[in-house]
Amino acid sequence: MVILAIMIADILKSTNEKTQNWFNGLETRLLIFFIFLVSQTFHAQQSKEYVRKSIENWNFLMRNDLNALRDDAFKTMKRAYDENDRFALNVGKRNLGTYLSRTGRHEKGATYLKEAALFFTIINDAQLAGETWNEAGNSILLQGNPKESIICYLRSLRIGKESSDETSSFLAESNFAQACLQLGDTLKAAALLKHYKSQCLRLEKWESTSNAYALLGQIEEARANKSLAMEYYEKSAKYGKLSKSNLSIAQAKNNLAIVHFNDKDFGRSLKLFQEAYSLRCQSGNIRSIAESLYNFGDYYFQLNQTDKAISSFRKAQNYAYTKKLMVEFKDATIALVEVFKSKGKLKEALTEMETLVKKQAILSQELNVGTEKENDEMIELERIRFSKEGNVFTNETSHSVQGVSLIIYGLFSFLILAMIVIALRKQ
Repeated sequence: MVILAIMIADILKSTNEKTQNWFNGLETRLLIFFIFLVSQTFHAQQSKEYVRKSIENWNFLMRNDLNALRDDAFKTMKRAYDENDRFALNVGKRNLGTYLSRTGRHEKGATYLKEAALFFTIINDAQLAGETWNEAGNSILLQGNPKESIICYLRSLRIGKESSDETSSFLAESNFAQACLQLGDTLKAAALLKHYKSQCLRLEKWESTSNAYALLGQIEEARANKSLAMEYYEKSAKYGKLSKSNLSIAQAKNNLAIVHFNDKDFGRSLKLFQEAYSLRCQSGNIRSIAESLYNFGDYYFQLNQTDKAISSFRKAQNYAYTKKLMVEFKDATIALVEVFKSKGKLKEALTEMETLVKKQAILSQELNVGTEKENDEMIELERIRFSKEGNVFTNETSHSVQGVSLIIYGLFSFLILAMIVIALRKQ
């Protein structure tokens, strides 16, 4: 439209020398404003691309690299404040809330997640809203509040039905089922998991299918229905292989190992524990590796093979301490205490308790250094937020910057045409 106006201006100025100077000035202004609009649109597209990548990386990073998720959250939120982009701000809040929740700060994490979920609900982004309500529910469930988490899961399921992504319509069912299990409602939990599993099968989401079968197996194992539990665990392993997810396959093998151990098939059980450990090492997931090391200790302890139990629990203890896994370090140390106590070695048990107290303090101090840095960054974000109070964010959605540019562009083009008409009448 701007180029067309310039062409018209060229024609007009050639027919009327009196308006030539006026059109020369107009042409210059048009070109300057056109360059400004192009630069603004390009900048908006860059911003939109950055936010898009942040959204795409969320699911991968929360499962594989929480530190990268934290860094992405801070960068996104700081940029959002600089650009007055509320959509980007809430994408950052979702990332930060997920990171905080999955590193044990569930209450603060849930606050960020609920704020982001509410925003995505208001702007009718069904996919982001459904995913974020689901993650908020997970955070609340980890706080030990299954009833409140169910409210978030139900919102996720309701809003997810409006999403173009089919997964959103049943995404929260698996976690909803876990909340029901905590409330003791195994019938509802099993029903939710079976529906979730069937939807995952239909869409060929093999990893999610594997996880659903694993949970169904745990339910049946708790019901002492070993044959059905075994069947579910085997299917979990089958679909884990289809997904090529080492973690899913390892979890299925680990579950099968427990069932075989309870059936006193100790050789088969140990073999499956070893296979699970090998897969977990390949995955690099430190928490699952620590779990496998602990499982070896528990296996040998229950078989009264004390030396092997101590060796395995010690490996689990050292690994957890090296990786700064506070809970896993505590569990392995307490297991060592129990082994020593069972053999009447009270001095050794006391030494382990002293080690636990001492090293827990060291770990806490090391972890607090990183936490303090994060807290400083969050305080800075809060400072920026308060300094922005009274300002109205202009970008309500990811398309708003571009939308505003187009509105201005349209109005300005209309103004140009009106000016041309006026000039023609003056002739």
